[in-house]
Amino acid sequence: MAVIPKSRSYVHDQCGHVTEVDGGDFKNVSCPVPGMKGTMCAACGSLFPISEFKWKDSDESIEAYYARHRVRVPAMTRLICSRPVSIAIVLIGFLAGIGLGVWIWNSFGVCLGLVGGVISSLIGFVASMLIWDSIRSRLLSTTFGVPDTRCLK
Repeated sequence: MAVIPKSRSYVHDQCGHVTEVDGGDFKNVSCPVPGMKGTMCAACGSLFPISEFKWKDSDESIEAYYARHRVRVPAMTRLICSRPVSIAIVLIGFLAGIGLGVWIWNSFGVCLGLVGGVISSLIGFVASMLIWDSIRSRLLSTTFGVPDTRCLK
């Protein structure tokens, strides 16, 4: 099984400084689908377009890295992993939780309805995020043949 790297560094073309990215930020910037529109430069302390950065270890622009890997992604995977679909899925989970809260409100009264609505909407939000991330990760690992996009070079 492939070892998932903990971090990777990229260079900001404008200032030449290196930023090391790790954790969730590394997972996001390494994923070519849907890809990031911008990222931070640690030296400049600001957000810049992704086109201004290249991977330090390969000297490939992150934009070219995205394009090279996206070619292998089936249209349905691209759609499922898109930002609008991810937002819609999370919103559906949140609204389902609110719907449960309304049902509790109508069945058991205002106090339980408010508490139940808040709790169930949070659970729906978190559960939908976790489920979507699991589906997305499985689709991407199947597409790229690696357990995680952080393994891509």
